[in-house]
Amino acid sequence: MNGYLPYTKSIVDYQHNQILAAIDHALKNLEICEVKFGEGFAEGIATNRNNLETSYDHKVSVITFTNTQGKKAIMYHFACHPTILNGNNVYISADFPGEVSKVLEDRSDVNCAMFINGLSADISTRFTRKASTFQEVERIGGKSEEKIKQAVREYLYLFANEGECENG
Repeated sequence: MNGYLPYTKSIVDYQHNQILAAIDHALKNLEICEVKFGEGFAEGIATNRNNLETSYDHKVSVITFTNTQGKKAIMYHFACHPTILNGNNVYISADFPGEVSKVLEDRSDVNCAMFINGLSADISTRFTRKASTFQEVERIGGKSEEKIKQAVREYLYLFANEGECENG
């Protein structure tokens, strides 16, 4: 089984039901919010996983949603296989994107942070990670969080009407 647990229908059904419940909850709790979009760069987080000399996409895209009470959600998009932890890890983990979300929620005005993986093909932390440990997850996660906050500070634009943007 190569270290993987067998397929367990009850776990899959549970996940499926949780996803449906989350969608239902979201639809029942829609709110008016301000939406901002920005892009920045996250150099030093990942590289081409086969060749350090080959170019790769190091862009980080960010969308923030702020409701009328000031609560903020953020979605960040970055192309990288989140594989700091290797096959020896037997724990369920969100790897470095989970650490990024945790840090954004703990140390800023963000109430909810969500990672969306980009087209990561040959992009990974193979050459940027120093170890395959939870401490390294925290290091890369903290570094990534800084890049995301920089994108928010420097490159965020307010969505106005019908897709128009204004610097904000």
